[in-house]
Amino acid sequence: MLFLSARTIICTLILGSLLLLPQPAHTQPRTPNVPGPKISVGLSFACAVDTGGTGWCWGNNADGQLGDGTTVSRSTAGQISGLSNIESIHVGSAHVCAIQNTGKVYCWGDNTYGQLGDGTTTDSAVPVEVSSLSLSATQIEVGDDSSCAKVGSGAFYCWGRNTSQLGIAPIPGAIVTTATQISALPTLRRIEMGEHHTCGINTAGSMFCWGENIYGQFGANGNGVVPVPGFSGLTNISDFATGSENSCVIVTGGTVYCTGNDSRGTLGNGDADGNGSDSETGMNQTWQVTGITDAVSISMSHQARSACAMLATTHSVTCWGDNTYGQLGDGTTTNSAVPVTPQTELTSNIVRISVGHRNGCALKSDGTIYCWGDNSHGQLGVGDTNPHTGIQTVSD
Repeated sequence: MLFLSARTIICTLILGSLLLLPQPAHTQPRTPNVPGPKISVGLSFACAVDTGGTGWCWGNNADGQLGDGTTVSRSTAGQISGLSNIESIHVGSAHVCAIQNTGKVYCWGDNTYGQLGDGTTTDSAVPVEVSSLSLSATQIEVGDDSSCAKVGSGAFYCWGRNTSQLGIAPIPGAIVTTATQISALPTLRRIEMGEHHTCGINTAGSMFCWGENIYGQFGANGNGVVPVPGFSGLTNISDFATGSENSCVIVTGGTVYCTGNDSRGTLGNGDADGNGSDSETGMNQTWQVTGITDAVSISMSHQARSACAMLATTHSVTCWGDNTYGQLGDGTTTNSAVPVTPQTELTSNIVRISVGHRNGCALKSDGTIYCWGDNSHGQLGVGDTNPHTGIQTVSD
């Protein structure tokens, strides 16, 4: 949840949930305190939910993804129009979906591929109900141009762009405008959507993946709408994330493994050799990320070629891979094939992390949110669109 009574937003996404300490009153610019999955970073914008269930977004708004009824971009947080009692929120490339405490799902922004689930392909700058989902949702997950919801029975329903990542046979135009059940899925605890592939884990910590696998991002052989066991040989997976051409997992104990394209060092194994760039089987094996033994959370964006992990021992963040826009948080724009040491703000008291396409955000135990990386659309939330090399604080 987000305390919009406290002042200062600093972006960062994290997987999982956590209780936050209350923040003392002060007179600085307001900072929403955001626990759990109630903050999410997209292609060039971010959204969060405060403790009262009100949603806030900032950054690029070309497709109405800020949900404020306009298509005017914002460099500070603005309130989502007409939607209250939000339980969780997730963003895609240029669209957003949220669950209310009633279990209803609302989406807004870009609808080119039917990713709003309202039966049309018309963009919306305000939230619209996914009326085709008649069952109460318990989880929401958003991919690049697609969306999925888990309902009380444990079944998953998906809609939007479908080259096979929805687990539904592709149709002409690759567009699914209404919520459609993925009938072939095994029982899964949760799923994560990449750009063109999706993975999920069951209660035993085993991985299953479906969609495109041309870079070996399943960590196993297979390709298409039928889920196959992923990350061959790994069990007891505690957390995982999917990106543009990669997937990464944490196994119980804190070791991290990644698979897929390594052209930007996204495997984190030190060589950035581009393995897997030309065939499905070239990189369908898993590679251990160098030097991490105590990770508790991991994050990647649907279109990203970088990843960040949160570490248990130091409560810090470490990132690796593409750093074109400074998204590794180390104050440089140099790619790294191994995890880097971040700037001071990210070295202690971090409780959640999140990675967007060109920037990342982290939540501290006192409720402060930090963001870093690209700011060309105001997605750092600092009131301007100027480049910033340091860790920034988002304000409303």
